[in-house]
Amino acid sequence: MDAVAAAQDALANSRAAGDRRSEAGALVDLAEAELARGGAAAALRAAADAKAMFVASDDKARLAGVNLLMASAQIKNAAPQAAMSSAAAAVDMYAELGDKAGEAKAWQGIMGARLALGKYEDCLKAGEAALVLTISAGDDQGKAQTLLGIAKAHAFHGHREKALKVGVMASELFRTLNMSGAFQQAALDVVVQSQLLLGKTDEALKSATSGVSSLEKAGEKAAALAAMRTLVNVYLAREEIQDALGASERAVEVSRELGDSAAQAAALDELARLRAAMGYLSDARLSADEALPLAREAGDAALEGRIMATIGASEDALAAPAVALGSSEATAEEYAALELVRDAVEQKSVGDLQKAIAQCTKNWRIKGDMVEEILRPVIAADPHGAGAFWLAHRPDEIFAGDGADYQGVQLERIGTYFHFRQTMMGYGPGFRLMSATWRKGTSVGPNTGCCTVDLKEDHDEWEEYSKYHPGMLDCALQVGLARASGVPHSEDRQ
Repeated sequence: MDAVAAAQDALANSRAAGDRRSEAGALVDLAEAELARGGAAAALRAAADAKAMFVASDDKARLAGVNLLMASAQIKNAAPQAAMSSAAAAVDMYAELGDKAGEAKAWQGIMGARLALGKYEDCLKAGEAALVLTISAGDDQGKAQTLLGIAKAHAFHGHREKALKVGVMASELFRTLNMSGAFQQAALDVVVQSQLLLGKTDEALKSATSGVSSLEKAGEKAAALAAMRTLVNVYLAREEIQDALGASERAVEVSRELGDSAAQAAALDELARLRAAMGYLSDARLSADEALPLAREAGDAALEGRIMATIGASEDALAAPAVALGSSEATAEEYAALELVRDAVEQKSVGDLQKAIAQCTKNWRIKGDMVEEILRPVIAADPHGAGAFWLAHRPDEIFAGDGADYQGVQLERIGTYFHFRQTMMGYGPGFRLMSATWRKGTSVGPNTGCCTVDLKEDHDEWEEYSKYHPGMLDCALQVGLARASGVPHSEDRQ
């Protein structure tokens, strides 16, 4: 049973017994559990109910605590001004009670609210107040948490050296005090990200690997899982892709050991996206398919949406037409010229691309299947880099079309696909239905066109899977192509 379910059971039992004090405590536990799993709105509702009960019983100590809890939930719920009010009320209540440790925690809440409001200097002043109180109270744990908050503030505002220095102090104090893995991981993340931004990739790798190892040995699986994500980012920054993949696969193993649906879904989605970026599309699809029901089980709609996007992108890429090397009728001279285009796109050099295009068009026209063949591996490996560069700098007319309905320029399908991915649709499951796309006419602009539509044999399965008829998905893409005239054109409707 997870923490939310346990708190809900305790709440039901206390209400059945008519125990108001236990009911208020169960509401606080429920709010904390909801907040821990990302349910800020649900946490606020439970905390508000608990607050009303503490007000009625005039329990100032617990009222101060629930105000602070509400401040945390309000920050997560994008309501920093409300969080400021809640945290300020907690400061006053703890001060009245003479509870310095509690007052310091409330000042930490004000730090978070001011940081969310973009008030960097005021945030640091709140941090100083919290530090003074923790030192006065001999509260080393509170001091460590305050240092972490200050480090985050420095990092958020781009003061990397300061963030690194204070983050290391917090990290060492967390380890010395043997505090929870969540605190250690949070400090590790600040330290590693600061090291990366400062170009200290060797130090970042050492910090990340040491942190993951330490947390795993301590049995802090949830924190170790979060630290593994940090380690993956380090490997990616160092362009050590296979190591990043290995760390991501290990993260999936740890998430399974945790038995938390949301954690498993998130780890699998991250692995799927990494595999897709590396070109392992079938493996990416398998990971995403495994993640989707777990996200639904966890009730995380945002995560479910990200996974659906991963599935769609993988499916689209798998369905893109394969062109065998040498299938286009190109001469050795033409291939040599096209290789210059490929190299320019790979290096993202505008000048070299212009020279290469000029060389290609000197004696012959560039044909679409040639472009598909030579650029496919480059764009597939780096869609947001090389792919975006090609879309931005390719010549307007790549090759001529034939036939009465194709008066204009046929668009190479892979280029159209990445255009939709990056500018229009985000990703489009219906793209798999397009067998050809055409620019409609030579004078009406690039946004008027038509396409040939082929319903695949598994379209019934896709309708069940996506809840939309595949033809409807494809029509959305056609409308995008034809939006200048407002009328979708289709040479073949089945």
